[in-house]
Amino acid sequence: MNQALRNLTQAAFYADELRLFLDTHPGEQAALDAYRAAARQAAQAKQALPYAVNALDAGQNDEWDWTCTPWPWELEE
Repeated sequence: MNQALRNLTQAAFYADELRLFLDTHPGEQAALDAYRAAARQAAQAKQALPYAVNALDAGQNDEWDWTCTPWPWELEE
Protein backbone atom coordinates (compact mmCIF):
# COMPACT_ATOMS: atom_id res chain seq x y z
CA MET A 1 0.00 0.00 0.00
CA ASN A 2 2.78 2.42 0.78
CA GLN A 3 4.21 2.01 -2.73
CA ALA A 4 0.80 2.66 -4.32
CA LEU A 5 0.38 5.83 -2.27
CA ARG A 6 3.93 6.91 -3.12
CA ASN A 7 3.24 6.40 -6.84
CA LEU A 8 0.11 8.51 -6.57
CA THR A 9 1.90 11.25 -4.66
CA GLN A 10 4.71 11.42 -7.20
CA ALA A 11 2.42 11.45 -10.22
CA ALA A 12 0.11 14.08 -8.71
CA PHE A 13 3.06 16.28 -7.72
CA TYR A 14 4.50 16.07 -11.22
CA ALA A 15 1.12 16.93 -12.77
CA ASP A 16 0.72 19.91 -10.42
CA GLU A 17 4.20 21.19 -11.25
CA LEU A 18 3.51 20.91 -14.97
CA ARG A 19 0.20 22.73 -14.53
CA LEU A 20 2.01 25.60 -12.78
CA PHE A 21 4.58 25.70 -15.59
CA LEU A 22 1.78 25.83 -18.16
CA ASP A 23 0.29 28.84 -16.36
CA THR A 24 3.31 30.85 -17.46
CA HIS A 25 4.14 28.95 -20.67
CA PRO A 26 0.75 28.15 -22.25
CA GLY A 27 2.19 27.57 -25.70
CA GLU A 28 4.56 24.75 -24.72
CA GLN A 29 3.09 21.72 -26.48
CA ALA A 30 5.63 19.31 -24.99
CA ALA A 31 4.73 20.45 -21.47
CA LEU A 32 1.02 20.10 -22.26
CA ASP A 33 1.57 16.57 -23.54
CA ALA A 34 3.61 15.74 -20.44
CA TYR A 35 0.87 17.19 -18.21
CA ARG A 36 -1.80 15.08 -19.87
CA ALA A 37 0.33 11.95 -19.46
CA ALA A 38 1.06 12.79 -15.81
CA ALA A 39 -2.62 13.44 -15.09
CA ARG A 40 -3.51 10.04 -16.62
CA GLN A 41 -0.77 8.39 -14.58
CA ALA A 42 -2.07 10.04 -11.39
CA ALA A 43 -5.61 8.86 -12.12
CA GLN A 44 -4.35 5.31 -12.71
CA ALA A 45 -2.26 5.41 -9.54
CA LYS A 46 -5.29 6.56 -7.57
CA GLN A 47 -7.33 3.63 -8.85
CA ALA A 48 -4.51 1.25 -7.92
CA LEU A 49 -4.91 2.05 -4.23
CA PRO A 50 -6.43 -0.86 -2.34
CA TYR A 51 -9.20 1.32 -0.92
CA ALA A 52 -10.96 4.56 -1.69
CA VAL A 53 -9.51 7.51 0.15
CA ASN A 54 -12.00 10.34 -0.06
CA ALA A 55 -9.53 12.90 1.27
CA LEU A 56 -7.55 12.48 -1.94
CA ASP A 57 -10.41 14.15 -3.76
CA ALA A 58 -10.06 17.36 -1.74
CA GLY A 59 -10.02 20.33 -4.04
CA GLN A 60 -11.38 18.40 -7.00
CA ASN A 61 -14.87 19.82 -6.67
CA ASP A 62 -16.88 22.30 -4.61
CA GLU A 63 -17.97 19.74 -2.05
CA TRP A 64 -16.50 19.67 1.42
CA ASP A 65 -17.98 16.39 2.64
CA TRP A 66 -14.62 14.66 2.33
CA THR A 67 -13.82 16.03 5.78
CA CYS A 68 -16.58 13.83 7.20
CA THR A 69 -15.15 10.57 5.85
CA PRO A 70 -12.37 8.47 7.40
CA TRP A 71 -8.77 9.48 6.87
CA PRO A 72 -6.40 6.80 5.49
CA TRP A 73 -4.96 6.00 8.93
CA GLU A 74 -8.46 5.57 10.34
CA LEU A 75 -9.33 2.75 7.94
CA GLU A 76 -8.83 -0.85 8.88
CA GLU A 77 -6.68 -2.84 6.49
